[in-house]
Amino acid sequence: MEYRVVDTLKEELKLRSEENEKKEEVLRTVLDKEIEKPGLVKDDLGLGDPGNCKVCQELQDEFRKNPGGVPPKRMGLIVAAGIGGFAVAISAVCLPFVAPAFRKFCLPYVPATDTQVSNVMKALSQRSGTVLDIGSGDGRIVLAAAKQGFQAKGVELNRWLVYYSRFRAWRLGLSRQAGFFRADLWKHDLTQYDNVVIFGVEQMMSDLEKKVIKEVKPDSLVVACRFQFPGLKAKTEIGSGVDTVWTYQMSEKQRPV
Repeated sequence: MEYRVVDTLKEELKLRSEENEKKEEVLRTVLDKEIEKPGLVKDDLGLGDPGNCKVCQELQDEFRKNPGGVPPKRMGLIVAAGIGGFAVAISAVCLPFVAPAFRKFCLPYVPATDTQVSNVMKALSQRSGTVLDIGSGDGRIVLAAAKQGFQAKGVELNRWLVYYSRFRAWRLGLSRQAGFFRADLWKHDLTQYDNVVIFGVEQMMSDLEKKVIKEVKPDSLVVACRFQFPGLKAKTEIGSGVDTVWTYQMSEKQRPV
């Protein structure tokens, strides 16, 4: 019984093979007739006669080696362009946050904590007039000062943080009391402000101290956050740890000791 089944399968496979050979023969005949049409050369693959063009002949030879290439579809190009555009946009947004690491002094964006904001407001509680926040970040110090009646300004090098700060001021209805602009803190003049708030890093406090001594007008108050000046003597110290702020009354004509 098993031998009969095997013989039957062999016979069926043989018949199928013969049918496939007949189909291939018919297909070859049709292709030969198409190739014999005017304007086509056998093995030309529809590329036309290259004539005396050596470069054209070389291109046809290369195409014959690999004629199965599929041109990119429109959707693929759209997706590729979209991904490329998205990558460029992300780079444009991220660059201002990464760029400080390549400067002489790296002043990264680190938002002030609620405790730090509260300590700064305590330092300014007996003051009035104008306030400048150097390195204003997302604008929370400036906005808090504006709510307390100060004419507050923020200087920030990161344009995206400047735009965000302006948007927050508009949302809170403080656009007249709070202003933000993009500027280099080292080039910005401090002489016009009654109060100056500084969020710096330890490596830049010495140079900031020199700028403050040179530019801040008498009777102005300087509030240093996170790090104190290395030479000036602080008038008051508020808070503890990273939330500590130090105040410096410039009317005392302090000089580095």
